[in-house]
Amino acid sequence: MDFLQLSYFQHVARLEHMTKAADELKISQPSLSQSIARLEDELGFPLFERSGRNIRLNESGKVFLGRVNKAFSELKEGKREAARKAGIVKQSISLGMIHLEEMPDFLGAYMSQTANTQVKLQYGCNKSMTNQLERGELDLFVCSPLVQHAGLQSVALHEEEIYLAVPPNHRLSGASQIRLEEVSNDPFIGLQEGSGLREASDEFCRIAGFKPDIALEIADPSRLQTLVQAGIGVALIPETLVKQLDGVKACGIVKITEPICKRTIGLTWEKETELPENVQLFKEYLLDYFASTKAAIE
Repeated sequence: MDFLQLSYFQHVARLEHMTKAADELKISQPSLSQSIARLEDELGFPLFERSGRNIRLNESGKVFLGRVNKAFSELKEGKREAARKAGIVKQSISLGMIHLEEMPDFLGAYMSQTANTQVKLQYGCNKSMTNQLERGELDLFVCSPLVQHAGLQSVALHEEEIYLAVPPNHRLSGASQIRLEEVSNDPFIGLQEGSGLREASDEFCRIAGFKPDIALEIADPSRLQTLVQAGIGVALIPETLVKQLDGVKACGIVKITEPICKRTIGLTWEKETELPENVQLFKEYLLDYFASTKAAIE
């Protein structure tokens, strides 16, 4: 067996669906099936229960998956220790993040007070970042919503309100508050499917009794208000972006009274993995930073 086979196994075990795993890995489904079959032949026992096209991790597979995850984590930590022995004193932290406007503030403050630390920052949605955590490619992930996964630990950092942004000439541009159902027939500007904000926005609309008509789908939430200003549609934007608009007549910002529109920003890491000292310190810093920010607001 090799590392590639084991990585393939992690994907299939998480999704319990061969075709979806192949799509995610960008390989053909027959090639992935053959790789898993070779792994099972080498081990001498099946890892999955199969029923037609459906597969489910069996008890042996669950035990093996736990060991594989730990093995990848150990290899990552081994690389850190070997680098320190080789005299490479700069300690790295691999941080995954959703797009978050507070990032320059909390990261800048940390970097200014910490020597010999390199932060490798990656942006992505919950799905892609969770995958990287499982593979040991990330140390921490600033997420939204909180990640619900048996092998991962998530804690809430803070909660922020979601507002409706409307074009300057929109019928609701002068309103102070609305019910979300009032824009059920408007075109929406939304983030790509799979992002936490998109999932939250779709859920808010579902609760309000409609499915949003997505006229434009984008990847960068910081562009939402600019596109709203251009009159393309309305958009649900987080509180941090609203604060950036203070004093700027870019578009109308309206509070939503029904349903309650808020999202939780959280921090996620591997549950049964001992974090390196520098990563543990950074995790504690993030928890303290957001706790103090919340206290200052209150």
